[in-house]
Order: sequence, then structure tokens, then C-alpha cells
Amino acid sequence: VAGPRGKEVDEYTRKHRTYFPEETAQKLDRLYSIATNLHAATATAQQTITAQQITIAKQTHEALYGTERAVTGAPTDTHGTYTFQSAYNTACGSSASAAGATLGSDMVCLCSMAASSQPAKLCAKICDSTDTTFTAIALEYSGKSVAGTALTAILGLCSRKGNRPALSVANIDNLLAIFRSTLGRYKCSANDGFTYRYGKGKGSSGQCSGAHETADVCISYAAVLAGASTKPNPLEAIKWVQKLLLARSFLTSRRALEAKKQQQQSRLISLACVMETLDTEALYGRRHATPEAPRKHVEISNAEKKNASNTKTTKLRAKMLSANGRGTPIRMDHAK
Repeated sequence: VAGPRGKEVDEYTRKHRTYFPEETAQKLDRLYSIATNLHAATATAQQTITAQQITIAKQTHEALYGTERAVTGAPTDTHGTYTFQSAYNTACGSSASAAGATLGSDMVCLCSMAASSQPAKLCAKICDSTDTTFTAIALEYSGKSVAGTALTAILGLCSRKGNRPALSVANIDNLLAIFRSTLGRYKCSANDGFTYRYGKGKGSSGQCSGAHETADVCISYAAVLAGASTKPNPLEAIKWVQKLLLARSFLTSRRALEAKKQQQQSRLISLACVMETLDTEALYGRRHATPEAPRKHVEISNAEKKNASNTKTTKLRAKMLSANGRGTPIRMDHAK
């Protein structure tokens, strides 16, 4: 926009407050206050969302690897000796109070054998894998170190089976529903504690011994779930289930915060449009009245009227002289 003397000026340069129309100035003050509060609330919401994202990652990693200082929720988190128990029976057997301590340990229970003395060709077939390379690996749960090796192989197989599912409330609900529906599905011949067993467990005693020759590969949650029947959700007694449910609650909270943040951002955009319009109004609006302004305005108007009257009289005299042709005024009483 061209300003005085051809100088370019910004169309939306904000004038000094004394040049704002009073009503416009008040509107801008109110909107600025609202926008400031909304901006602060949006920043706080984003900080909470970021913090919850770290918490969600930490809860899910602890579900898989265990509660340990080394597990922070970072992408570099991995399993360690803290993820596993010292032997198959301790981690998976019918009297194992450590069953369900970590999802990583439970996965090794389902896909490994208790001791290396068993034939490798039988190992991991309980996972029903068609991957011949994976099936040929001799996975065992005879100690923490070899259990870690087994879990690495299992996770490698999982990564080849497809894209990793998104971490969402719906996916957690679906996975826990599948786990709940298959818990206790298989009965052994002695029908011993099958209600709390996950996996085939077809041995005559149903002890989840990790013996592949009898397909007695399973996890018994009897020691963990037996005393949890009075709880609203007995499965929460399984630690990795509890961790996933905590992650689910944070996911729900984060989703609500993200929706609220989007609403706040939409309001900020709307406020920006309104304030831009008001800035334009302030740029082209008149300066609001001062006590002296009305009196000066009247004085200017009277002077303009007097000047206009004198101009009309002068023009009339000129016409009269021109009509006479002699340069002498015509008398007003003969001008009828």
C-alpha cells in the first residue's frame, strides 16, 4: 500500500492505541486475552501428550521385557536377564508364581523346550510356524541367557509375518480378547487345572513341563490367577496384562487430549481471522473522539460555511458586471 510521498507501508501495521476506535480496541483486548490463554492451554496439552507418549511406550516395553531401570520407553529398549526366569518350570509350570511376569518370557514358554536334550526338529513346532528356518532352530528355556536367544529368534519371526500393528486402544482390546478366549481352551487327559492354562498342554499331568515329545508346552497361570477370581478383572493379576491395560488408559487419555488440542487450535485460527479483520478496521477507522474534538469540528464547519457564502457573492457580482457590458454594477432593484 502506497503511503505518504509514495513510501510503501504495511497494510496491517498496527497503529498506536490512541488511534484505535474505542470499540475496536476493546474487542482486540478481549480477543488477545482469550488467544493468550488458548495458546498456553495448547502448549500445556502438547507437553502432556508428549509425556504420555513416553509413559505409554514405557508401559508396553515393561509388558514385553519387564519392569527394570534399563527399560525407559526408548526405541532402544530390549530384553535382558531381567526378562526371564532361571528355568522353564519356574517361568511356565503349574506352580510358577512368575508366570506372566513378562510377555517375552511367556512367548518363550510357548515356543521353546525345557532342555537342550530334546530333538531340535521338535523345537518350536508348537508355535505352528511354516517358516522352516525358524522351526529348525533349537530354542530352549533352560536359563536366562538361552531364553534371551530364543526370544530374539521369536521376535525375528514375528517381524517377517507382516507389519507391526499400531499401538491403539482397539488393538489392545482385540489382543486381550483373543488371549481371554483361548485361555483354558485345551484340556489334558487328566483335566488338571486346564482353566488357567494357555497353550496346548497335552501332557497327562498338564504341568506345562516343556516336553515337546508329549506336546506339554504351555503356560500355567494357576498360581497367579487362582486368588484373583474376586477382582473385577482377574486377568490383571498377570503382570504384562496389567501393563497393557495401563497403556490402554493412557492411550484413551491421550486421545481425549489430542481432540481437545485440535479444538483449541481451531479456535485460535478463528480468533486470528477475527483479529485480522479488526486490525483492518483499526487501520482505516477514525480516531475515537476526544473532549476537544466536537468543538473544533463545529468551528471548522462554521468557517467553511462563511467561506462558501463569500465565494457565492463574488461569483454573483462577476455575472452582473459581465451582463452590463460596461463593467459597472447592476442595481439589485433593476435585476428583476
